[in-house]
Amino acid sequence: MRNPKMNEPGSRKSLGKLELGCLIGLILSLVLFHGLTIHIPSLFIDEVEELAVAHGGFWEAVFKPDSMPPAFTILLRLWVRFLSDDEQARWFSVLCHAASVFMAWWFTRSICSVRIALSTALVLAWNPLAIFYGQLIRGYSLYLLLATMLIGLWLVANRTNRLRDWVCFSLVLCLGAYVHYYFVMIPWSMLFVQLCWEKKQSLRSFLIASSVAAIGSLPIVSFLSADFVYQHDLREPRSLSFGAIIYTFVSLVSGYSLGPSQRELQVLDLRNAVIMQSWPILGMIVVSIVSIVILAVPGMRRFQLIRSLGPLMIIPVISIGLLGAFSGITYHVRFVVWLIYPFSLILGLMAESSKNWTWKIAVMILTFSLFSLANYNRLFEDRYKIEDMRSTAKFLE
Repeated sequence: MRNPKMNEPGSRKSLGKLELGCLIGLILSLVLFHGLTIHIPSLFIDEVEELAVAHGGFWEAVFKPDSMPPAFTILLRLWVRFLSDDEQARWFSVLCHAASVFMAWWFTRSICSVRIALSTALVLAWNPLAIFYGQLIRGYSLYLLLATMLIGLWLVANRTNRLRDWVCFSLVLCLGAYVHYYFVMIPWSMLFVQLCWEKKQSLRSFLIASSVAAIGSLPIVSFLSADFVYQHDLREPRSLSFGAIIYTFVSLVSGYSLGPSQRELQVLDLRNAVIMQSWPILGMIVVSIVSIVILAVPGMRRFQLIRSLGPLMIIPVISIGLLGAFSGITYHVRFVVWLIYPFSLILGLMAESSKNWTWKIAVMILTFSLFSLANYNRLFEDRYKIEDMRSTAKFLE
C-alpha cells in the first residue's frame, strides 16, 4: 500500500519562482566560485598527461592505456579545440559539477519534496570532494554527473516502472561504463536492493535495462586488458583496510584537505593518521556524519529510501575493495566519488520536517563550516597541494 504522505511516483511538481531563483542562484554562485579559484591550484602530472593525450591524435586518445575507458579523453579532445589556454580545460569538469547539482535537484524533487531537493543540491554544490574533482582535468566530475543521473533515474523508475525511465536508465548506464570501469558497481549494488525488496515487475525491468546497457558497453572489453596492466603497475598494490573504509566516508565531509594530506596517508598507519587528524576536527566530522544519519532517518522512512541508500553507500566500497584484493588494484576514494550524491540526499532529507529543527540547523552549520575549512585548505595551505607544476616549469626554464 502506498504511503499517503509520499509524492506521486515520478510526478513533476510545478516550478515556483522562489525555487527557480534559489536553484539559479546556487548554480551561478558555484560557477562564480570556480571562476575565482580554479586557477589557484597548479596543474599536476595527471592533468598534464591528460592534456598531452587530448592534444594528440584521435586513435592515440582512444587506445592509450589509462585507468579509465576513453570517453572522457575523447570529450576533452573536443573541448580543448576551442581553448587558448590549457588550464581552461578544467572548465569542462566545472560544467559537469554544475550539471550534477542540477540533476541532483531534478531527480530528488521527483521522489521527495522541493525543500529536500534544494537542500540536496546545496550540499552537492559545496561538498569539498565534488569541488576538488570539479576543478580537475580528469574524468571524475563526469563520473559523478552520470552516476547522479543513474541513481536518480533508478529511484524514479522503481516508483513508476515506466518504459521511458528504464530506457534512460539503460542509456546512462551504458554511457557511464565508457567513463569509468567501476561504474558497474552502481548497478551491482542496485541489484542487491532489487532482489531483496523491490517488486518482481520492477526487478524484471531493471534486469532488461541493465542487460541492454551491458551489450552496448561490450566494446570497452577491448581496452580492459591494457588499462588493467597500466593501473596494476602504476603503484605498489595496497588492499582495502578498515582505515581506508573510514577515510572514504570521512572524505565525504573533509574532502582530502582536513587532517592528514594524501601524501601523508601514503606513509602513515591508521593510529598516526587519527592522531594527525586531530581529535577536535575528527570529533566534529564524526558528530556531523552520525547526526546527519540520525536526523535523516524519518525522511528516509517517509520516502522509502532506507533500503535503497544504505546498500548503495556500503556495497560498492566493500566490493571494490575485495576486487582490488584479488586483482592487485589499489583502492582509492575516487573510485566511489559518486557517493557524494546519496550522501547529499541523506543530508537533504534532514529537511523533511520541522522536528528537531534546532539540532538540524546546528548540524548544517557544523557541516558547512567543515566544508568551508576543507575548501580553504585545499586552495591556500601548502600541506594539501598535490604538485606544483608551475614552479617546476619555471625551474626548468
